[in-house]
Amino acid sequence: MTLGMYTQRHFSLMSKHKIDLSSIVAYFEPRSTQVYACSDFAELQSTHFRKWRLPPRMGSRTFIELLLDQTKLSELTLKSPDYDPLLR
Repeated sequence: MTLGMYTQRHFSLMSKHKIDLSSIVAYFEPRSTQVYACSDFAELQSTHFRKWRLPPRMGSRTFIELLLDQTKLSELTLKSPDYDPLLR
């Protein structure tokens, strides 16, 4: 499993916007068995950024790092001898 780390810039962006982490957690908790692709997170971020009070300039990778760091979500790399690896 690969986990990202925040740089000082990311913490600075997030502290100014007071991200609504409880709403983010509440969204994912009832969907605990669902598997998401990186593109799914980008779509969720775009759809919910106002409700979750995400910084408008937050990139999708930073959003994923926030989820990995602040929620129970974890990153999984799927591997197969017949297909390219997928990050989920």
